[in-house]
Amino acid sequence: KKSTTRYKEGFWVTTYFKLLSRSSSYFIDEAKNNRINQNIFKYYIISSLIHSWILLETYINYISEILLNAKLTEFQKAILEDKELKINDEGEILKITSHMPILIRTLFILQYFSKTNIKKFKQNSIWRNIKNSEDLRNHFLHPKQFDVSRLTLDSAIKTRKNVVEFIKTVNKAVFNKYINLN
Repeated sequence: KKSTTRYKEGFWVTTYFKLLSRSSSYFIDEAKNNRINQNIFKYYIISSLIHSWILLETYINYISEILLNAKLTEFQKAILEDKELKINDEGEILKITSHMPILIRTLFILQYFSKTNIKKFKQNSIWRNIKNSEDLRNHFLHPKQFDVSRLTLDSAIKTRKNVVEFIKTVNKAVFNKYINLN
């Protein structure tokens, strides 16, 4: 029964990944078809960007759950659970939600669950591209001064491509398997 449940869960999750990937593409296509009304155009662009980033966060959360089944230290478990360990006034260890940046957690996963050389990895184009996409994401989710000119069709296309490429790279490094997101 457990293997059937895992299969159904795995099937549902990969279907959800594809849904997020395809919805990002859908919003890109709609933006291409709605260039005249700039407000609608920007709505589609930002929707594509959000769906791309949700895809990445969902994927990293999912593989974190899978990796929790490995033999881990309390510290490693806490990172995968997006928790921080603290000691209270009674000397007890507490797990507190940390809101660790998703790319930092991904580097941890690559460091401890793959053979990836992190120094080399951070020098390649996949890392630079996903960092550029993260910068754009941070710009529109945490704006100090919002620059609407950064919401372009090209930025949506590149972000989707960068996220998909990054997920495929991480999946190959950790599980030695290809993941289809189309």
